[in-house]
Amino acid sequence: MGRPEFVHLHVHTDYSLLDGACETSELLDEASRQKMPAVAITDHGNLFAAANFFNEASKRDVKPIIGCEVYVAKGSRHDRGEKSAPNAANDRDDWEPVSAATITWCCFAKTSRATTI
Repeated sequence: MGRPEFVHLHVHTDYSLLDGACETSELLDEASRQKMPAVAITDHGNLFAAANFFNEASKRDVKPIIGCEVYVAKGSRHDRGEKSAPNAANDRDDWEPVSAATITWCCFAKTSRATTI
């Protein structure tokens, strides 16, 4: 049996201002060096690293997985919410992470908390 493959699915880049310190090119260099087939980035409330991450991953034969960690508050955005998968808002399957990140960044005081309607 061959060596099992490992893929990081929860990595914050330097665009996660609260707890990220990972620069995308360094992350991808290390993933490539360790022969990881893929690696994910899941920044808090934004997708600022996504384009560069995607372009750099294609140069290193590493599959980029792009995510976004958001918090969904039922009611007011000031209520304590839960970390949630992107399709949790309004029980809709078509809720897109790009839309959620854009709306929360532009409209809700630069936080990663979305409010369900």
